[in-house]
Amino acid sequence: MKDFIEYAFDYPDLDWKKYVKQDESLLKRKNSGVYCGNYSKLTEWKPKTDIKSLAHLMVDEELKSLNNLV
Repeated sequence: MKDFIEYAFDYPDLDWKKYVKQDESLLKRKNSGVYCGNYSKLTEWKPKTDIKSLAHLMVDEELKSLNNLV
């Protein structure tokens, strides 16, 4: 998540630390028991875009929507 936030804020040249507050209690995963499932489809799935490009696309769309409000 931190990488995504950094990509999104670096794109318009903003310091994410000025806008995002970290809640340390959310950083450590709590053990909720045993996990099980079939991950075979996950190993076959390939994303169509990388995380950095996704962050940039989302920032562009947000900026477009803000410009439409003005």
